[in-house]
Amino acid sequence: PKTTSSTAEKLPEATPDEILNTVLQGDRFYREGMKHLLQSDPARNPENWGKENLKALDLFRKAATAYATAQEAYPENEKIPQALLDRFRDTQIRMSLCRKRGVSRR
Repeated sequence: PKTTSSTAEKLPEATPDEILNTVLQGDRFYREGMKHLLQSDPARNPENWGKENLKALDLFRKAATAYATAQEAYPENEKIPQALLDRFRDTQIRMSLCRKRGVSRR
């Protein structure tokens, strides 16, 4: 299986390079988003949590777009690997957290 990062779930060995590169790009956005998400806790970062939250949300949106593009690159009758579906779902959850955090602290 092809690994896109040291912590990521593995994609099947037969994953085309075009799809793999798109997933790698999404993984980079996701990891960077996580850094900003951790800095967006109002209790830990009362001065800049809002800016960090917006940065995290933007990066998670970019990751979700990359993962969606990778999913769309699979032929219609081919099964999309669970590892890619899991990435997309997790990114959606993180985006929801950012949105809720932003709304609840206004």
